[in-house]
Amino acid sequence: ISTQCESDFSNVQSTYTQCISVDNFSENFDTAESAVMPNCWSKIITSVTSSNPTINVTSSYKNSAPYGVTFYGNGADMTNLDNKAILVSPSLLNVGEGTHRLRFQARLSSNGGTYDIQVVALSSNTPDAEIEVIGTISHTELTTTFKEFSVNFNDYTGSAAHVGIRRI
Repeated sequence: ISTQCESDFSNVQSTYTQCISVDNFSENFDTAESAVMPNCWSKIITSVTSSNPTINVTSSYKNSAPYGVTFYGNGADMTNLDNKAILVSPSLLNVGEGTHRLRFQARLSSNGGTYDIQVVALSSNTPDAEIEVIGTISHTELTTTFKEFSVNFNDYTGSAAHVGIRRI
């Protein structure tokens, strides 16, 4: 770091403080910078084969401009629960109080998709997180047009630190 603005050492960078746990959040990914996951959001990606699933912020599939989030299995068998593609929320203070709801828009990228979506409670945002399924959106409920889904946490009393959306 240099105080001389035109020196060879000058470089513009974003610096973020450590994410703190919050009571609630609202995110539509429209303010993401250059298709990058928003601060404090994360993803869990694991694969037991050479095919790796992906989660991306993209302008290709979006409910509102300019960005949305896509999940791709990329050939990984997502019904094998050791293969994980989970979009993870910021850390939450009170998931176990049963007062939360996760509302989101989802669609298939093409007709004939056979994957489901799970809303999950997570102990952490790491691959070894404990996962508890709160609700499942069947592939039969998804079409190629965006549709709104809501999953309530009314009956959840666990100690999760995050909620997530998982492609299976």
